[in-house]
Amino acid sequence: MQIRDYYPLTNSSFIQHLHIFSYVFMAVSILYLIAANWLMLPDSIQLAIPPLILLVTAWFSVKDTLTEGVRQTLHSICGLMIGLSLAVIGQVYQTGADSYLLFLIWTLLLLPWLYRPNIGIFGLICITSQLTLFLFFKQTFWSEKFPYLYLFALNLLSLVEFGVCIKKYRALRFVFIAWFAVISIIGMIQYLSNENIPYLISAFFSGLIAFYYFFKKDDQLCASLMAAVLGVTATIWLVDGINNLFKDSNEFIFLLIAGIIFIWFALISYLLIKIFRQSRFYVIPLAIGAWLAGLALAAFTLVFWEAISLVIGIIFVGLAFILLKKSQSYFFRQFAYCLFISGQTAFLFHLGSETDQILWVLIAQIFILCISYFLKPHWFFILIQLLATYGILIRPI
Repeated sequence: MQIRDYYPLTNSSFIQHLHIFSYVFMAVSILYLIAANWLMLPDSIQLAIPPLILLVTAWFSVKDTLTEGVRQTLHSICGLMIGLSLAVIGQVYQTGADSYLLFLIWTLLLLPWLYRPNIGIFGLICITSQLTLFLFFKQTFWSEKFPYLYLFALNLLSLVEFGVCIKKYRALRFVFIAWFAVISIIGMIQYLSNENIPYLISAFFSGLIAFYYFFKKDDQLCASLMAAVLGVTATIWLVDGINNLFKDSNEFIFLLIAGIIFIWFALISYLLIKIFRQSRFYVIPLAIGAWLAGLALAAFTLVFWEAISLVIGIIFVGLAFILLKKSQSYFFRQFAYCLFISGQTAFLFHLGSETDQILWVLIAQIFILCISYFLKPHWFFILIQLLATYGILIRPI
């Protein structure tokens, strides 16, 4: 079955997407024009502009000739103009009110726009409600009187919004996976800083609930992504424990960390294979583990082998090239990716420190990019290599 069978694209849908992008770009252009000349406008004009744009956009959105996508885009612009109107009123009159009230009122004014499904308005509500919650605890006495209440409210609000997303706006579920990843990783970092159990619970609570939901619904891609997020959080915990356990003997700690990371993510992938027997998404944790283990292994070579890491890096890249060309096993290929990332990082880093010339690093990175292309690995690997090359290129040569 060809790709177009999965993603049919007709002329009408293409034109509809063009309309949506044109409205969005027009709105951004207007905002930029207003912002560039904002200080030169009198207060009365500043107060009038956002409501006027809101009124015109809302009037256009009720026309029967518009498609649903364009109508939702116009409603989203209206939601943005509501917030801009509130911000202008606060700026002009300097009310002195707490900023969380701005986002609270903005959230409440956005709710009536959900009288019909609208993914843009729902996304805005999620953002403004989370900002309201954060600023409320930051600007009031509640954070001092109930220090862990914010963690509870944060997870509860996120799960409620996640529930609405699953029922009405499933396209945003990947955004919520990213949000749960932020909550999980920040919670683990805070736990390692002060060792308070509520932070540890917050690091895994929402993520485990989301993973269980995706597992019950047999959403293999999202379940694999969520398992990878939880794996990264647990990895931070494991690495901290290893550092504390071997803090007096750091000779091979990076090598130990690299091995444990790779084995840990391989175990996660193995469990995903047992749960979803007909899925290939278990390679997601394998890929993440390979990258993290590769960086740890590169740190080991740089710390303990110094200039020899140039040679070791070439050997690792060559060995990875052979494995990727010969092996079709996902586990061996991810081990090869680990060696490739480790060898590439160690070689480029030490080449830059030895020559002190970014031009040589750029030439080496382009050569590695060509090797990656001829290997024909996953498209994401090529994308990372392109971003790395571009990152080196924009630096002053």
